[in-house]
Amino acid sequence: MGIQEMEKDSSLQVGTDVGGVQAVIASSLSCTLNVQSELGTVSGVSSGSTDFNGGGPVITLSSSVGAISVDESI
Repeated sequence: MGIQEMEKDSSLQVGTDVGGVQAVIASSLSCTLNVQSELGTVSGVSSGSTDFNGGGPVITLSSSVGAISVDESI
């Protein structure tokens, strides 16, 4: 199952203790993105919660020590 087929109340968590996380989000995807890095930069979105296209399934990206980068694809 792809992220597009996730139900609105479902979630996906991606995290690392040490190291970065890079995500590419389709511009048509409806989701709620939660991003948190304790010691590292966050680029492409603000830290915290962001709704894409009205929100939807929750995607959590986290890193204890590392950068998080979120890009949007067409």
